[in-house]
Amino acid sequence: MFDEKFLEDNLEKVLGVSFIPKDKKQEVLKAMQEHIQKRVATVVMEKLSMKDKMKLMPIMMKKDPEKIMHFMMEKIPNFPDIVRNEMQSFRAKALEIINS
Repeated sequence: MFDEKFLEDNLEKVLGVSFIPKDKKQEVLKAMQEHIQKRVATVVMEKLSMKDKMKLMPIMMKKDPEKIMHFMMEKIPNFPDIVRNEMQSFRAKALEIINS
């Protein structure tokens, strides 16, 4: 749904996954990306007007990450903040589980 490089770069920074062995890192990053993308999509859909949701659907059907990102950035000025917040929320929840 989103630019994978954008998410991967930010996941590594925000979540601090450098301690994960290289052979498992991609698998872990992919699982985290999928979860965070779903959360971000939920937040974004709540913020978009019905008209914008209808415009977004054909873009998403083409599965073009660049066009999707462009649309999100255009329609939701704080989109990077939403992504960052969801990553931080995921990190906090993961740390809570790890430390319990």
